[in-house]
Amino acid sequence: MKIYTDFEPGTIPELKTHNKKQIYNLPCVLDIETSSYHNDNGEKRAVMYIWQMSIFGVGYYGRTYDDLLCFLSMLKKTYSPNGEMLLCYVHNLAYDSHFILPWLNVTKIFATDIHEPLYFVHDDFLEFRCSLRLSGKKLADLSSGFANSEIHKQEGFNYSLLRTYKTELSSDELKYCEYDLLVVDQYIKDEIAKNDNDITKIPYTKTSYARRLLRKSCKKDEYIHNFFQYATPTDPEIYLALKAALQGGITHANQLYANQTLYNITNFDLQSDYPSQTVKNLFPCTPFKSCNVTTFPDDDITALIAVVRIYGLKSKYYHSILSFSKTNVFCPLDNRRIAYCWREGRPCAMYDKCNEHLELDNGRIIKAGILITTLTEIDYKNISMFYTWDKLEIIKAWTARKDYLPTCFIRPILKLYESKTKLKGLDGHDNKVNYQLSKELLNSASYGMNVTDIVHSKITYNSDIDEQHSMWSEEKPKDPAIISELLEKYKNGKNNFLLYQTGVYITAYARYDLLRCIKQICDNATDTLNDRPFDDVVYYDTDSIKMLHGERYQHIFDDFNRQVLEDMKKASKHHNLKFELFAPIDTNGKTQLLGIFDKEKDYQQMKTLGAKRYFSLSDGKYSLTLAGVSKISGCEHILKMAQLFDCDPMDIFDNDLFFPAGKSGKKTLTYCENEFSEIVTDYQGHETLVHEKTFIHMENAEYKLSVADDYKLIINKFKGVIK
Repeated sequence: MKIYTDFEPGTIPELKTHNKKQIYNLPCVLDIETSSYHNDNGEKRAVMYIWQMSIFGVGYYGRTYDDLLCFLSMLKKTYSPNGEMLLCYVHNLAYDSHFILPWLNVTKIFATDIHEPLYFVHDDFLEFRCSLRLSGKKLADLSSGFANSEIHKQEGFNYSLLRTYKTELSSDELKYCEYDLLVVDQYIKDEIAKNDNDITKIPYTKTSYARRLLRKSCKKDEYIHNFFQYATPTDPEIYLALKAALQGGITHANQLYANQTLYNITNFDLQSDYPSQTVKNLFPCTPFKSCNVTTFPDDDITALIAVVRIYGLKSKYYHSILSFSKTNVFCPLDNRRIAYCWREGRPCAMYDKCNEHLELDNGRIIKAGILITTLTEIDYKNISMFYTWDKLEIIKAWTARKDYLPTCFIRPILKLYESKTKLKGLDGHDNKVNYQLSKELLNSASYGMNVTDIVHSKITYNSDIDEQHSMWSEEKPKDPAIISELLEKYKNGKNNFLLYQTGVYITAYARYDLLRCIKQICDNATDTLNDRPFDDVVYYDTDSIKMLHGERYQHIFDDFNRQVLEDMKKASKHHNLKFELFAPIDTNGKTQLLGIFDKEKDYQQMKTLGAKRYFSLSDGKYSLTLAGVSKISGCEHILKMAQLFDCDPMDIFDNDLFFPAGKSGKKTLTYCENEFSEIVTDYQGHETLVHEKTFIHMENAEYKLSVADDYKLIINKFKGVIK
């Protein structure tokens, strides 16, 4: 790798034309290294101490922002005499940009969120893009397939050491920096080859590949654009009602079993849940129109979005499915909304009045006096299975007719499912990473793209600010006229073809499939506790159910799978597609029917502390799922603690579990926009005047596993019930 002053122009590559711009058809890559520290006053600081940049495969480096700006000036003078442009990839642009943005002459920028630029242009010449958002892989995973990946197995940088631009870097450290460039450079070359040997055809994100595949299929069908324009909601009230009705997957732990070590847990898992819902079900395919109704429809072809008021809601099982965050709950004594803050075990200042009218199970409603929420007719089926109530009123409602989604939308989803199936079960790190990416691509195509917010917030970056204002700002459209204008713009967009309501119904159907199986398990329970079935369901998460005595309930899942088979045959016949597309063959020669329940590996032991919190033992290996903690680092810490205290690892996984900084596997990022200059001493003893305009301070994060007081009461209530 050469220092930037050794810059020598190489062979000029070919140019591609895009949007009337001439763009070089070879990659440029930028990377920076930074040090985070606390100064003598305890203030968080971070400094950039080296940048490295590859131009058409040749690496250069410098140590200061002045070096970088000088180098970029040379680049523009050499390669842009007539306005030609370079595309420059940065692996994790959101991080690096917070250091370099204020130093650049930003002539164009587009961000998807605050601190999250999708791309930006320097000096009308260099467009920075994010290779992390394009690949979906960490740099270590991106490099694993390259022949000289052993470089990344070296020690590399010890990031805890404070470095500045005066810190002397060893030849090994410089090689480590250079290899980061070469990995991204090779990846972008591969992407160019994959995109008709044209860098301008590379999308900004990996999900764009799924969008491209669906759009290509849909454009072949002249009917699809008329259908899209016909069914797209343009009334702000209807669109906001659809947004209110949108829920994700349902994840919950049975309060009967929380914080208890259980044995011999059976796992049932749905095969590609969201894609299967997209393929087999009927969806709203006409415009939603206001209607006056008093009940929900009981047929298969009528869709209904309704704002409802429910009195005296009460759960029938030890599974409470209605999320408090999706409802407005009122006290029936004075009709005031219950402000849920749960401080010191009290739901609000009106605790003495309304505690009898609101009971929660880890954020889900066990009972409520009065609540208002928005439901689809599928959600109504769900709450009907799991709750009783005194009265339900429909306040407002909109209806549409349902049908299968267009065939041009279904065909590429089945193609993606086939690609994923061929990777399932293959050994090797790369295969597992690619399988996960394939799975994400499939879910994006069948669900994620459908629920992309049509009414975007306006994200603004302004480098010319004072200390009282942030460089980043977000403006959410609230005026109905503006929302209506944005909906009309989306409806008339030539490249748009996805209906927001499709995504709303995909997750509703997915919850229904999961919950109807759980209900059958509950109804098969032989014991009761406090007039509710003492069932065997321990934990469920979107597309999986973990339970005791799984052999007792195999018939439930067999019946479910037989119904899926019939549903897929109907869909196959409707779309005039070969049934083999719905049931491809994996590498082991096994048919994988889309959307059925499969029995996964059993757990010898399992313990859950709530949603996204469980610790398990399977085939002699422990596994941790804990939101906010790395699966690998967190599990290692639990096992070391168990060894230290000479106890069962399950006993360590408890309500008060603490992960010290460096053991959770997570980092705390602090975004700082206050410019500073100060003298620091690096680990080699060099005193240096450092200067940053904006920066991100990063440090190892500790993690304290805490349980809300109301949930502790529920857990303790059933302590000892399980023998």
